[in-house]
Amino acid sequence: VHLTTLIESCSLFESTFCAWYSTITLLLSFVSIYNILCIAVDRYFALSMPFEYSKRMSVNVAVILTANVWILSLLYNWALLYFNGNYIRKCPGRCLPSVSETWSQIDLVLFFIFP
Repeated sequence: VHLTTLIESCSLFESTFCAWYSTITLLLSFVSIYNILCIAVDRYFALSMPFEYSKRMSVNVAVILTANVWILSLLYNWALLYFNGNYIRKCPGRCLPSVSETWSQIDLVLFFIFP
């Protein structure tokens, strides 16, 4: 689908599909970065405090942490698209989500600098 948007001048899909596509694209990139962050923190604690780690870390803790990453990223991406949901239409059926400068700076800090 992404390749189609790069090749075609006009999208063949509806605006609803475009909104879902934007949400899923942002969601997957956000989740992948924060899951890697969780793995790095997990390995740090496993190496720095091996005896404490075995007492505190369990499968339930890992599942809760992963579920929180997915839920928080979904809420963040919905907020990002909701508050910047104005799509610039260059032709009928094509939508390009635009993000304000404030949200761009917040996204930069939360998405790239913080992890």
